[in-house]
This record gives sequence, C-alpha cells and structure tokens, in this order.
Amino acid sequence: MSADEVFTDITCMLHDSLMVLAPTGWSQIDLSVVQGDGGLKVTELSTRGFGTLTPKPRPNLRIEPRHEIDRLSEGLTELSALLHGRGKHWHGGRARIERDQGHADWKLLDAAGTVVFLQRLTERELSGLIFTDALFDALQASQAAFDLLQRQLELKLGETFGYRYDAATARLTVLREGELESTVPALLLGTYASHDFTWQWSWANPRANPAAVERVHQVCAPDARQSGFSALWRERLHCDEGFAWSLASHLVVALGARGAWRGPLANGAGAALFALMADPS
Repeated sequence: MSADEVFTDITCMLHDSLMVLAPTGWSQIDLSVVQGDGGLKVTELSTRGFGTLTPKPRPNLRIEPRHEIDRLSEGLTELSALLHGRGKHWHGGRARIERDQGHADWKLLDAAGTVVFLQRLTERELSGLIFTDALFDALQASQAAFDLLQRQLELKLGETFGYRYDAATARLTVLREGELESTVPALLLGTYASHDFTWQWSWANPRANPAAVERVHQVCAPDARQSGFSALWRERLHCDEGFAWSLASHLVVALGARGAWRGPLANGAGAALFALMADPS
C-alpha cells in the first residue's frame, strides 16, 4: 500500500467517527486536540452548518459518543505517528475539517495556524464510508415504524430464554416464559462477533443456504454498491453491536417484517439477529 493510500484510509476512518459525533448539516468542524497519557485526546468539537439549513433529526445509531471520541483520538494518534515517520510533526493543537458537496478537506494546524497536513477525501471516497448522510436519512425514515413494530412484538413475545433456528426452512423457534414455544418464519439478518466487534451480513456467510438469505441480499444489494450505503453492501464491518441493531431495524421495515429478535450465540461469542416475518402465536 502506498503512502497516499495509507493516509486516505486513516482519514476515511477518522471521518466515519466524525460523522457519528457531529450534528447533521455541518460544513466545518474544529477539533481541539491535546497530548495526554498514551496519546492524543480530543477535548472539544465545534461545528458550523450549511448556511441557514436547519439540521435534520439524527437517527438513533446506538453508539456511545464517548467510545467514538476515544476512537477518534486513537486515530489522530496513529496519524500523528505516521506523519512523524515521514518527517512531519503534529502533536495536537487544532484539526479543521471542511466539506462541500463534492469533497471534504482534513487539515492539521500548528500553533501558528499553519497547515501541517492536508488530506482531501473525494466524493467517491466519502460515498463509500460507513456513516453517510444518505444512510442517516434512510435510518431516520424507518426508525418510527420499527419502534412501533418492536414494541408490539415484545409485548406478544414476553420473556424469552432460548431459541432454535432451522436455516433450511427459515423458521425460528423461541422458548418463552411458562415453558411456551413459538415457531415463526424468520430471516437471519446477520451475526455479531463480540471478540472482534464485527458484524457480518447473513448473505456474506459462505455456509449460508442461498435461498434462506436471498431476500436480505436483495435489500442490501451488494452487487449494486449503492452510493452512501456501504454499511449495507459491505460483507462485514467493525462496529458496536448497537449499530448492528440499528442496521437490522432498517432491514426489518424494508422486508415488511414484524420486528427483530436477538439470539445470543454460544459461550457469549456474540449474537444472531433475526427479522420475524410473522407475529408469534
């Protein structure tokens, strides 16, 4: 990988974190960054918006902001080390990010306001990120419908204690309070692995029955690679489990399902997320 590719990759990672933390409609962000124990720390984030545009409401990404600030700080620490290895020195101070309709510029500034580092992300690179305005709009549009469906499903299911899933018939049996069982048609959306914080879509599992994951594959449309929706068409992505649930909730609405259900994997290894295609009896 070339030096340019390395800097592009790390700047894309930083921009993903920024999209999680910043309000919608921003055109400029200033970060205050200080040197702390173990690396750089982001201490302040201030934004400016696109003219008089009223910020859109944000979907619930189910990501803890302080964790994302930590990831942003770690990324800036890594970037500082890469710059140092190439004879450039930036050890905190101010970072300014400016975006327009077709690009975003990342600038690291020294105490005198001189640009030490500049990286431009193109429209193509921005549209391939996990967190995009297009994804936020889609999640926001489906959120209210999912919340209603999920409340109704949870009232009908009550407490659950275990499950069995028959991938050949796409039927989920849920063990319920009072030694009850409910068997419903269900689509496996994907699995979350706790050991490496990775979400994998069901259609990306090489052992999956193609017929059982066809509808999930159609909604995610990995072959089309729709701009702004890489969170759906990437086979797997590193994220919090809460964000995996947010993606699953969007699929529930798109599939016309009745709600989502989380089935823990053995030995606390993670969870399987299902879309229930009918109400439990």
